[in-house]
Amino acid sequence: MENFIQRGLDVIAIHPAEINALAPIMQKARDNGIKVFCWDEDTDNADVSWLIDNFEFGKAIGTEAGKWINEKLGGQTDVAIVEYSVYPNLIRRADGIVAGIKELSPNARIVVRDSAINAAEGMPLAESFLQSNPNIKVIASIGDGAAIGANEAVKATGKATADFGIFAADATDEACDKISKADEPFRASVSLGTPKQLAESVFDICMKLVNNEDIDSKIYRQFKVVNEENVQDYMS
Repeated sequence: MENFIQRGLDVIAIHPAEINALAPIMQKARDNGIKVFCWDEDTDNADVSWLIDNFEFGKAIGTEAGKWINEKLGGQTDVAIVEYSVYPNLIRRADGIVAGIKELSPNARIVVRDSAINAAEGMPLAESFLQSNPNIKVIASIGDGAAIGANEAVKATGKATADFGIFAADATDEACDKISKADEPFRASVSLGTPKQLAESVFDICMKLVNNEDIDSKIYRQFKVVNEENVQDYMS
């Protein structure tokens, strides 16, 4: 950020891992006439905060899982939640997952909740879930990374039955490929947009800042569910 300020750039887009640590330097950039676009954090130290309502985002994941539980498992099953406790936003997302499941399937049991962020962490975590709780039929994750690992763990342990469901977020290419195949336990992912759409949105907002166009200081992003019904259209 210091280097960007010294270069006198027009706009900086930043995705802060720790907003409290970076807020002062973001404000310094603004004080030097540089526009600041902030991804995923609600802050007064940016010209625009591009936001997700993480609880509602998680609830969309949980709702898909709840529908599956009702349709495939008679409204009752053991459920594992993959969160990521490092980031408060992702804890809120996991809380939303639980709320979505409980709203649709009150008899489902959340038997375990633990952290993973990528496939390398998700696979052994899911293996431990299934070993300690063999009646788990649903795994709901805050993101596709860990869910991909969970998908492989479910297959490796011989539990990839027609009624096993994995639900997550991001609708990555790899996740969508698995959702499109009936023999994979990955059933749905909630998307905020394709990488191309996200890049175009960020660039468009940054250009509006540079051109001093009227724009809301807080913009909430929309999301949609990608499942077996619409995955082919989404991928194309």
